[in-house]
Amino acid sequence: MTTSDRVKELVERGRRVMPGGSSNMGPLVHPGLYLASAEGAYVTDVDGKRYLDFLGNWTANVHGHAHP
Repeated sequence: MTTSDRVKELVERGRRVMPGGSSNMGPLVHPGLYLASAEGAYVTDVDGKRYLDFLGNWTANVHGHAHP
């Protein structure tokens, strides 16, 4: 995966304001993945790529993202 300029910008911003550059464990699993939105079992990154979220935010979202 190539890292977009937008992701590089977000990585640097995160490192300036949060320990380790993130508020969760996600970067340990997939460094440089920044999500823009989520719905059901899918998440979309800031570059518009869509992923199936197998982690479910590590059990915090057992009903999926944006459950009605």
